[in-house]
Amino acid sequence: MPLDLLDTPIRATWTLSSDASPPADEVVSTITQQLIAAGVFYLLLQPPSLKHPACRAVLHDLAAGGCQTEIICCGNEDELLVLEERPLQHVGLWLDVTRFLADEIDIDPLKCVVQRLRQSGLNPGLLCPPVRQHLLKIPQLINLCEMLEIARFKLPNIGIDVTYQSSDRVQLPRSEDLAALKKMLKNTWQAPPQLRLEIHDLFLWELLVPDAAQGREEYGGCQAANSLVHITSQGDVYPCISWPEKLGSLLTEDLGDIWESEQRLRIRREIAHVPSGCNGCLIVDDCHGGCRGLSRIFNKELRQRDLLCSGKR
Repeated sequence: MPLDLLDTPIRATWTLSSDASPPADEVVSTITQQLIAAGVFYLLLQPPSLKHPACRAVLHDLAAGGCQTEIICCGNEDELLVLEERPLQHVGLWLDVTRFLADEIDIDPLKCVVQRLRQSGLNPGLLCPPVRQHLLKIPQLINLCEMLEIARFKLPNIGIDVTYQSSDRVQLPRSEDLAALKKMLKNTWQAPPQLRLEIHDLFLWELLVPDAAQGREEYGGCQAANSLVHITSQGDVYPCISWPEKLGSLLTEDLGDIWESEQRLRIRREIAHVPSGCNGCLIVDDCHGGCRGLSRIFNKELRQRDLLCSGKR
């Protein structure tokens, strides 16, 4: 069943390739055709997808199939050489700034990468996974967007792998980290009005965007296994990049059939149930418990409340 026949359009993330075990061309082709057949309307390719030799064919086929596609570049030299040799067309590009963030933002190399991408005919937005060590750098990154005349800045949902490595637990931001960012911003800070902000987490959105409620009127809570899906390089299907529970494989099943499965429906029933840590909160009908994939694994001590939530209001 094509997913575009459902009430909610599907936005997918796909790690087309991996450094550890790049998928064979036939695996990539099968996943691509599955996504097209299902009618996925938007796809974000995760790094290091640019390194796979079939990447351009994938982008061409997805565009021909009516799927809007964007890709994340980390700004590595091998990625830049690929893009300079043969620029991408009709594809949105995000530059992940992680490699430029140490104790201080490494501004000059970042500017150089942006310039090289523009010389290749690309107009990148900046993307920063909002892990703990990045939060206090967000205001400076937003100011850099204005300085470099970059029109888009994205704080995506945080991906975790299926092994739940302890490093993931350390890097996940908590409410105290958000409080430190709020203290830094004070009450006078505002994002540049011409900058388009894409912020996955509701609590970060509230803090960074003036008149926050006006921009998220259609927010209906966690969209894992509803309007979000994540695909690994080997075709495994997950509710989203932040929810490491395998639903099936595109190598053996149609995405539409996976979406009709009892396991997928069980996850949506779980999300529909308000976390016990949110009972009695005045804004639960607005936030719906926030990010449920991360909280169900890493916030059991606070009864699965969103990691960035400081408490009931």
